[in-house]
Amino acid sequence: MAFKKLIDTLEEFQGLYLKAIAKQIKQKDIVASGALGDSVNPKLSAQPKVSVFGNLYEMKVEMNDYGDEIDQGTQPAGKMPNNFKASRDKNKIYLWLTYPNVIDRLKIQGIDDEERKSIAYFVSRSIEKNGKKARPFLSAAIDPIHKQLKPRFADVVSEAVVFSIEEMYRIIEENKK
Repeated sequence: MAFKKLIDTLEEFQGLYLKAIAKQIKQKDIVASGALGDSVNPKLSAQPKVSVFGNLYEMKVEMNDYGDEIDQGTQPAGKMPNNFKASRDKNKIYLWLTYPNVIDRLKIQGIDDEERKSIAYFVSRSIEKNGKKARPFLSAAIDPIHKQLKPRFADVVSEAVVFSIEEMYRIIEENKK
């Protein structure tokens, strides 16, 4: 029972993290296709369940893989960290340029497929050459939740420990009889 409360608390905070991240994405206007915000929306994306491995409880919050690139930015080619490769990622940019809300936002209506490929090539080369400026949003979302989680989790863990000690005492007393 007490350990179920630990899982319930972590699942509750997982939801708070997701809401806070989604709110920061919206507030900082980090929206193009909307896929990043959708990836942290628990109604639209399946988040991993809280896992228990012996005495270890694991809670994960997942988002699209490029979320970290937006949050931390990327360095120009040859400098670390840089996980952007123009030759590999231009296809992702090409796909991104097909989303109607991206087309509207960039005001590039009426372009054909060849023009879209050309834009994707130049955008990807620019990112590789110059990097991408960081647009931090994660720490602003996560830090306030961390402050709430620590005391709440400490209370729940102490309840679990007291419950475990009481349960051990009860078993010892029953075995004495």
